[in-house]
Amino acid sequence: GFEKPIHDQNDLSDGIRSFGVVRTIALVERKDENDMRLYRYRVTYPTDTLLVSCELKPDDKLVSLQFQRE
Repeated sequence: GFEKPIHDQNDLSDGIRSFGVVRTIALVERKDENDMRLYRYRVTYPTDTLLVSCELKPDDKLVSLQFQRE
């Protein structure tokens, strides 16, 4: 899981892979705020569910990516 801090892309990949195969991905929120777009997805795995939030600039560059257990 994500009990340890994520320092690089390999940590992130390993953490996500530890949840197993993705069962479903559903968009649960889309919001425009201060020229930014926020997307929130519910990602369901066999034994866990994550809320994944990402924030994009107007030029589609990723500003933040957050994972939270539901």
